[in-house]
Amino acid sequence: MCILTKDVGGFGVGFRCACPIGQMLVDGKSCKDSTGYLLFSSNKLVRGIFPDIANNVLSEAILPVSPISQRRNGMYFDVECDVHGGTFFFADIMDNTVFRMKPNGEGSTAVLVTHNDGLVSMSFDWVAKQLYYVDNIRNSLEVVKVVDQP
Repeated sequence: MCILTKDVGGFGVGFRCACPIGQMLVDGKSCKDSTGYLLFSSNKLVRGIFPDIANNVLSEAILPVSPISQRRNGMYFDVECDVHGGTFFFADIMDNTVFRMKPNGEGSTAVLVTHNDGLVSMSFDWVAKQLYYVDNIRNSLEVVKVVDQP
């Protein structure tokens, strides 16, 4: 989608384009599907962005996850991606829960609800479909077998 704006110099008419979530602006005017993005969490938000340093643009690659979008209090600290499954995992330390979600915001499911009050780090093995996490209260490395979503 492109809208009319002032041109760079501010004297004429120009346009600025943006893409739907999950698509990347390629030539300043058209969008294409892409999975090459940066996925990160920052306490109150999980985001995926297509960094375009040349044009100073940060476009959303996933629907941002926030406590408001999830209708609960949350604090997120770790994110893992299932490249082949087209989903990602994020840990909510307020809920002591690990969730799995599609980039478009659909299919939010709790993967791990109990036994994770000491979760400090996690990693997803997308070949074996297993989610590993470190529990600092039990001083252990735990593993959860993850079932594919339909």
